[in-house]
Amino acid sequence: MCLRSYRHRALLMLGLLLLSAAKLACAQDVHQLYFNAYYHEVADTAKAVYRRDYQIQGDQAQVQDFYYPSGKPYSNPYTIAAAKVAMFTPILNQGTLVLWHENGRKKMQSEFRKGRPDGTWRTWHTNGQLATSITYREGEAVGVGTRWYINGQQESQLPFRNGLANGRWQQWYPDGSLKAEMEMVDDKPTLVRRWDEQGRLTAELSINANGRQSGVVLLWHANGAKAVEIIYRDGEMVDATMWDEAGNKLAE
Repeated sequence: MCLRSYRHRALLMLGLLLLSAAKLACAQDVHQLYFNAYYHEVADTAKAVYRRDYQIQGDQAQVQDFYYPSGKPYSNPYTIAAAKVAMFTPILNQGTLVLWHENGRKKMQSEFRKGRPDGTWRTWHTNGQLATSITYREGEAVGVGTRWYINGQQESQLPFRNGLANGRWQQWYPDGSLKAEMEMVDDKPTLVRRWDEQGRLTAELSINANGRQSGVVLLWHANGAKAVEIIYRDGEMVDATMWDEAGNKLAE
C-alpha cells in the first residue's frame, strides 16, 4: 500500500514538473517587438508606443499587440504569416481583426478572407462614436463609404463601384452645412464645387481627362461682398477681378 502511494506521488510530481517545463518553454517562445508612433520598429524602448508579443508556429505567428508602456491591449490575438511579423499593420489571411483605443473603447474592426478585405470595416472615435464605415468584397470597395465627426455629424460620403470611386463625393461642415462635392469617374474628379461656412460658393471647376481645370474660383469679404473672381479655362487663368468691401471694382 505504501509502495503504491509512493508511486502515485512520484508520478504526480513528474507530471507537475513536465507541466512546469512546458509552461516555461512556452513563455520562452514569446518574442517581443517594439514600434514607435509612426509604426516603425524601434530597438530603443524609450521611443516605443506599441509592443508586439508573438510566438512562431511553423510559417505562422500568433500575435497580440499592446500599448507601451501601459500594457493595455491594442489588438485582440490574431494569426499572420511569420514572415510579416515585423510589419506593424497586419494583413490576416482569414478572420476578424479588432483594435482598441487605450481607454478600452473599440477602435477598429475589419474582416479578411483569403488575405483580402472582405465585409464591412468600421472605425470608432475615442468617445465610442462611429468614425468610418466601408464595405469590401474580395478586396474591392463597394457601396458607399462614410465618415463621421466625433460629434456624430456625417463628415463625408463616397460611392464605390468595382473598387473605384464613382459618383458624387460629398463633404459637410460639423454643423451639417455642405462644404464640398466632387463628381468622380473611376477615381478621377470631373467636377468640383466648394462652399465656405456661410454657404457661399468658393469654387466651381470642371476637370478634363488631362487634369486641366475650367471654371471659377471666388473669395469673399467678411461682410459677404465678393472680393475676388478668377476664371480658368483649360488649366490657364484667363481672367481675374477684385472688389473692395463696398463692391467697387479694384482691378481686372
